[in-house]
Amino acid sequence: MKFDKLFICSALAFSICSCSDDNEPVEQITPTPGKEVSFGADINSTDVKTGSKTIYGPENTTNHSFPIYWENGDEVKVYSPQSAVNEATYKVSIKDATGQNFASTLDKVTDAGIQWGNASTADFYSVYPAGQVQAYDNAAKKVTVRLPHMQNDYISVDDASSAHTALADMKGGFLFAQTLGVANGTPTVNLRYKPISTALRFTLTGPSSTTGSSANKDEVIISNIVITAPTSVTLAGNFDINFPTEEGKTPTYTVAQPDGTNTFNRVTVYSSYKGNEGGGYLTLKRGESIELNAFIIPQENVTITDAWTIEVVLSDGTTFSKKLGAAAGTATTATTLKPGEIHRLPTLPALDIPTSTEYNPANWMVNIPRNTYLSEISIPGSWNSMNSDFQTVTDLAQQYAAGVRAFHLDTRWKNASNPGIGYWTTVTGPLYPGLPTMNDLAISDGGTTYPIHDGRTAVATTIGRVMSSEATTFATALSSITSQVKEDEYMVVLVTFAQGSYPNSAKTWMQAVSEACANNSIIFDGRKLSEKTVVGDVLGSVIVIVNCESAVSGLTLPADSKCVFTYAPLTLTDAMFSSSATYNKDVLYNGSKSALGITLYNTQAQITAETSGYNTTSRGYAPTLAQREDIAKKVLDYAQSNYADQTNYKSENWMYLGLGGYLANDRAGNAIDGSYTTVANTLNNWINNKVTNMTSLPTGTQTNYYPVGIVLMNYVNDATYGTPVVNNILQLNNKFQKAYNPDWIGPVDSDNPTPSRYQSSMKVDTNGWNVF
Repeated sequence: MKFDKLFICSALAFSICSCSDDNEPVEQITPTPGKEVSFGADINSTDVKTGSKTIYGPENTTNHSFPIYWENGDEVKVYSPQSAVNEATYKVSIKDATGQNFASTLDKVTDAGIQWGNASTADFYSVYPAGQVQAYDNAAKKVTVRLPHMQNDYISVDDASSAHTALADMKGGFLFAQTLGVANGTPTVNLRYKPISTALRFTLTGPSSTTGSSANKDEVIISNIVITAPTSVTLAGNFDINFPTEEGKTPTYTVAQPDGTNTFNRVTVYSSYKGNEGGGYLTLKRGESIELNAFIIPQENVTITDAWTIEVVLSDGTTFSKKLGAAAGTATTATTLKPGEIHRLPTLPALDIPTSTEYNPANWMVNIPRNTYLSEISIPGSWNSMNSDFQTVTDLAQQYAAGVRAFHLDTRWKNASNPGIGYWTTVTGPLYPGLPTMNDLAISDGGTTYPIHDGRTAVATTIGRVMSSEATTFATALSSITSQVKEDEYMVVLVTFAQGSYPNSAKTWMQAVSEACANNSIIFDGRKLSEKTVVGDVLGSVIVIVNCESAVSGLTLPADSKCVFTYAPLTLTDAMFSSSATYNKDVLYNGSKSALGITLYNTQAQITAETSGYNTTSRGYAPTLAQREDIAKKVLDYAQSNYADQTNYKSENWMYLGLGGYLANDRAGNAIDGSYTTVANTLNNWINNKVTNMTSLPTGTQTNYYPVGIVLMNYVNDATYGTPVVNNILQLNNKFQKAYNPDWIGPVDSDNPTPSRYQSSMKVDTNGWNVF
């Protein structure tokens, strides 16, 4: 069921009936056993309080009522206990798409329609929407239906006034019709519909014009709204509609108490723009307001008190909570619910975000649908995560707390003891006898390294470096990362071998990485990855990607490794950054060199030229910041183009942007003072601008939402150009999901008793809200 417009009115009952011309002559009716029944669904167009439609029409401001209009394709279930075929599904057809208050035809969808039996009369019952029917019991004369506990109110925007109008989710707007004692053979049976769901209306208002003057307080992006009743009240899930046996009587309802499986004491309303208007979450700017709708199971004489609550959850995790109804002892002013009626909730304050409220990114992945492909996820990360040159905070737990979910570990072998003279030679000689004993793979963290000289030459030549014996091992660093991961999220670790490292003759560094992963149960078995891998497959785990020193085709990989292997070059060429160049593309492999069906679209650079690009003596080409931005933009351009078509997008293509590094201005690639900060200030802000320039309704240079993949950056804990960027990338995930999946209403299964939504640690009272 779809909508054109939804107009809000005060609390009233809205009923649906059919009409016939009372002046028509009464025809002699001949019984026709076995013949299919013909149905109609008429509407008295002069009475706007009545309607059998599934689109709300304009409000009548005189009597505060409105019509409901059918849409082509609406389906109803029809039942007749006395008929030969006693249940069937019918589709509504109309001719006037702008709002027709009667069905032109009701056409059967099932193989057989309702058929007259041998009884002289028959009773007919009908339920809308047909898709929510669970079961029919002909003997007990009842039908079991399911009112969804998660509903999506679509938002329509008026082009002229920019006014936002909400369109209720009619999957919960049940209609019921009954026509009893119809003579066998009656040419047309009119179905008299009326709504039975109880409707709750509430108004949300964006930030007020007098508060929230700090940055990013001019608008709020609303993820979902949760209305919760006491545990004894069932708001959603399965319930029985018991058919009345007398004309004029209303049905009764059988509802079990909430048990967390088929019934719920809460309803979650998601609000997103209609797909043809860009999709995405509802956004309210200063002073803007909108009235939303939540359907609940028919309630008779149930009172809304302060035991009821409403929560408004923003996309950044901020949660506004407020009690509903009258306090104890003031029941006369409380709202008493009735089936088929609309009830307006108390006035809600503006959604003013206190300046002291901070986004808590500790559980950012909970709102991502579990069937989302990994290629659609945007993951902020730290470049050279444990190197103090690149990160202001090298403690991995603190980076995790800031929202980082991708880590880059650069490795070298470490020696068992430190040399007294500061280096080794490759042969026994007078300077230092023997070579270092390399007994473990360590993290290249900017700490002490020792060069190895070629003692066979007249002039000492450095042919490699090793870490000091105090360096943190790779296995320890990996454990620090995996100890942070929660059961409802996953993380990524990218591993490299520091350029200029000295090799271990006993084993390769890739073997050492694989051994550490094998001994860590949190590491996801990368051999199971494919282009169809989804978030639900990898929850509670860490994916380790080994970035090899050269093309995988020329390497021997650890055959039983849980890691995946790729070659995103660290040694660059000027051709990679020419005006006609594009991003690098490499495939992910498992240990047996079998391609996993995943291509990594990527770009990165360790060294960046200060003024113009040049070739270093040992580390390849150093591109300028502008050149790096240009190639990274091409990766994002591909992502935007790929996901613009959600029918044919390629889930096998992953994006990776290595935006860390430092500035150098000499052939040796030596760092310039402050260059790490310059790279962060430039490239972090560059990706932040790309992310924040995405919107539900783009204008000018703005774009629709698309994933940016794995993004590794310098100084991710920096308050200016670190944590704000990390947060914006995190929040992009849910914005993208709503933009391209307008029918998605969250990752929770209909039978999952726990609503997945953000939770923040703050609690501040403002304007009557509790803000978490």
